Amino acid sequence: MGRTPRSEAEINSIRTRLLDAAITLFFEQGYNSTSVSEVANAAGYSTPTLYKYFENKDALVEGILVRLFEAHGDMLDFPVPKGLSTQQLIELLLSQMSRWAKQHHQELMFISNNLPSVCPELSNGVNPHLEIIKDISGWIQRYTSKRQRGGLTAETLARTIMALVKFGFEMALEAGDVEAAFEQHDIILEILFTKLEN
Repeated sequence: MGRTPRSEAEINSIRTRLLDAAITLFFEQGYNSTSVSEVANAAGYSTPTLYKYFENKDALVEGILVRLFEAHGDMLDFPVPKGLSTQQLIELLLSQMSRWAKQHHQELMFISNNLPSVCPELSNGVNPHLEIIKDISGWIQRYTSKRQRGGLTAETLARTIMALVKFGFEMALEAGDVEAAFEQHDIILEILFTKLEN
């Protein structure tokens, strides 16, 4: 008698555990230093079980990317109170971005530092930063006017915010202070609103 097929919830749970283990090991040990069997063991499964869900390590990276993009789509889905000033809106946006980045910092760092070398076929045409900029631009367009943006387009403001966030994040990580990477709001706002006022 054959085994009862797994439910969709069970399949999703197994995939999630495998991807969680993969990103943790890739982040801690490096992609090239991590074997498929280590990922399976860390997730509590056998190597053959992993291969039922992911063809190889590249498929794990692809799964990490897909999951990150799906989570990113939820990042900007939050209630925005009416009547906020531009600065308050940007503060709200930065706060939401920081919360999201804290939850996904291992994935973000791994992808930012490794995607082209680990999986060049996946990185062709895939730029996580451009996807994020596109979504942030849409959010800014929806909640601010061009006058509120100091005449800047929503995309220009989104690119500026991303550049400042990325710079603050990289500086804090270089200093070895991951928590500080997410507490750069005041500096970003000061730079940004100096630009908007001029």
